[in-house]
Amino acid sequence: MKESILPTDFGLSNRVNLQLDGNSIIIVKQRTTRIIMIDSKLLLGIANKIWNKKPDIKIKILISGPICSKSIKFLSDNGIEVITE
Repeated sequence: MKESILPTDFGLSNRVNLQLDGNSIIIVKQRTTRIIMIDSKLLLGIANKIWNKKPDIKIKILISGPICSKSIKFLSDNGIEVITE
């Protein structure tokens, strides 16, 4: 069961949508435009702030729009699972 959590607990903006799902935190990105490497680096920055507070938690990113293959590889190489809708 997914439940929303406060991004301010991790030093993040209120506009970041975080959900707790068991032992994972899901970062929800709802976009219609393609996610590219610049966006992926920003997502990694969000993940690093979460890992600073909870180093043992898994981080997943739920993306509603398209994402480039380099971004998927970059995120997975950094321990972040990408889920597409």
